[in-house]
Amino acid sequence: MHRFWHLRPGTHLWLVAAVAGQLALAACGGGGDDDDDTHPPDAGGGSDATGGGEDAAPPDAGPGPAFTVTPDTLTLAEGGASGTFTVALTAPPAGSIEVTVASSDTGAVTASPATLTFTSDDYDTPQTVTVAPVDDPDAADESATVTLSAAGIDDATVTVTVTDDDSQGIVVSPTEVTVVEGATGVVSVRLAAEPAANVTVTVASSDDTVATAAPSTLVFTPADWDDPQDVTIEGVDDEDVEDETATVTLSSTGLSNATVNVTVADDDSLNIAVAPPTVALTEGGAGKTIGVTLTQQPSADVTVTIATADPDAVAIDKTSMTFTPGNYSVTQLVTVTPVDDDDTLNETVAITFSAPTLTSRTATVTVADDDTQAILVSDANVSVTEGGTATFTVRLAFNPVIDADVTITSSDTNAVTVSPATVTFSSDTYQTPKTITVTGVQDDDLAAAMATLTLSSAVAPDDATVAVAVTDDDSQAIQV
Repeated sequence: MHRFWHLRPGTHLWLVAAVAGQLALAACGGGGDDDDDTHPPDAGGGSDATGGGEDAAPPDAGPGPAFTVTPDTLTLAEGGASGTFTVALTAPPAGSIEVTVASSDTGAVTASPATLTFTSDDYDTPQTVTVAPVDDPDAADESATVTLSAAGIDDATVTVTVTDDDSQGIVVSPTEVTVVEGATGVVSVRLAAEPAANVTVTVASSDDTVATAAPSTLVFTPADWDDPQDVTIEGVDDEDVEDETATVTLSSTGLSNATVNVTVADDDSLNIAVAPPTVALTEGGAGKTIGVTLTQQPSADVTVTIATADPDAVAIDKTSMTFTPGNYSVTQLVTVTPVDDDDTLNETVAITFSAPTLTSRTATVTVADDDTQAILVSDANVSVTEGGTATFTVRLAFNPVIDADVTITSSDTNAVTVSPATVTFSSDTYQTPKTITVTGVQDDDLAAAMATLTLSSAVAPDDATVAVAVTDDDSQAIQV
């Protein structure tokens, strides 16, 4: 039976799809009788049979767009390079569509850009998402999911695994201690990285008849793992005249042991006694004193020579002191003072006390540096004309000790470029400003532009930025 349909505007694609479906059924030997044929909508809004029913629904136009993600898994190293994946659509959207990119754990990984936009013209052109691992204080590997979402499209995910670059351990300072019999010394203990749960550290002396250590256990939590806890080591008084040694071992399940070598200076023979054996200073802060005595009455005057291993880090207020048979047990003081330097390094310096025929003693002085490396720019705001250039300078605030690169990047190279893109500073040149040339990129519009230059270095914890304003040099004209 032949049917003649009057088609309303907009039904052409529906008709093609319907005919194609009927032909496919016929080719497979299927199909129904004429009364079951699909009827297109007529111009009057009714069916062709009765004229009073509703328009027949057009057939399904096919599946909508879906995400294509390559790859769908990434493995990154904490403290290492970022990774990337690409995103495209399988079919054109009805219009412009915005895709949201979100990390399930920004403490583990970050993803940028935060949004992607696809149109019917570029839906199948892959766009790149950069995933960066986040450095944290713990030693645990982590995983996160980067989710892609958009209205009307099923979410897609990329699984990211971050391999941690930290290793857990017991950190003790100092690792060498000298105490006089009956006297005490202190060492500080902390963990190397944040633990997932409380960690108990056991403290034990290899020979309690030589030296004792207290407390016997230390507990570190995820909240205070890097707060040093003190262990007090005491030399045990005995009846002999020999110096003795012991080892204090700090241990915890699953971790390598840390040890402190303890020398106990016998107080029954003539020796130099130094207390405290360790001193903590802060660069730019006040000095502290170390007390010195002799352990026994000498038969004649004894001159003790005092020396600092690094006078550029720790200064001493005297280089010698003399003890007599009458004042050998009276404490004499030497003041140790931190020296302000031009680097950002913490330092450890040995102060040596020596005298002829006597065993030398040392006190350990630690100096916490008060400087933080920074990238310094001459101008935080620079103006340049399109097609022109401007300059600013950059240097480091403190001595980097080793050669350090500063990288300069433009947020919009279509508006602003820089040269050179990298400058290097050494211990000799860190204070010498280096010139950076900024060029405004010529374009064919009339709009002014803005860009941000970011200056970063591995030796500086914070980036420096320079805002660049580009004045357009074009003027509009009507050409006839």
